[in-house]
Amino acid sequence: MFHLVLLVLEVGTPKAPVFRLGLLQRLPPLLHHLPVPPQYPMLKQKVGGTTSKKRKDRYDVWRHFTHLEMDGVKKARCNYCNSALVANGTSTLWTHKDNCLAKIARGDLVVELPSSFEGQVHTLGSWQFNQTDARRALAEMIILDELPFRYVEHEGFKRFMSRVCPMFVLPSRQTVREDCIKVFYENRDVLKDYFKAKCLGMVSLTTDCWTSLSNLKYMCVTAYFIGRDWKLYKKIINFVQITKHSGNEIGKQLAICLVD
Repeated sequence: MFHLVLLVLEVGTPKAPVFRLGLLQRLPPLLHHLPVPPQYPMLKQKVGGTTSKKRKDRYDVWRHFTHLEMDGVKKARCNYCNSALVANGTSTLWTHKDNCLAKIARGDLVVELPSSFEGQVHTLGSWQFNQTDARRALAEMIILDELPFRYVEHEGFKRFMSRVCPMFVLPSRQTVREDCIKVFYENRDVLKDYFKAKCLGMVSLTTDCWTSLSNLKYMCVTAYFIGRDWKLYKKIINFVQITKHSGNEIGKQLAICLVD
């Protein structure tokens, strides 16, 4: 499609002729490149070929939305908050996009993304950062992965967390140790309730002892029982460092475990 720009020259001064924009029709593309006086920017908007740029800018908003159709109505789903908006125009979409980005910048909203964990698909919803919850998750990571407490003071981990979650204040290794002990006591209470709910009354205990490469001696206590559904269950109820692998030492630590 070519454009015809009808320019009417009115009487003016020799140095400043007056142009008026007329009718738009077809015209060879050569005239698109005609020089336009700088004092008449409105002609550049028509002749300079910015119509395609405006159209491009209009469609750039769809980088933040996904096309969908609900009950025969064309809508746009926000890629940040998952809201569905009527796609009659782009002005509403631009406003909604700006609001979502502002919320993300303040930390009031996180992008909804599908994530895979343990073979299942989960979706993150609106989320508010919580320092306590983050510290609890860090303590659970230290326990599950059997990491040393000083892991949180490694330079690589600090740099990683500064990129992933700059709002999280990394605790010291002493604080992580206290958090891990707190998790232990909380799970011990949960385990007691578990035995009350599942166990029929008889429990068998076994001990497993070994020596580490650093010549430290450990003992693990495991409880076996038949549940109310007549299935065999087992739970580790204690893991402790001992002085030697003798019968007296094992019996002493086992008694302490049962009292606790």
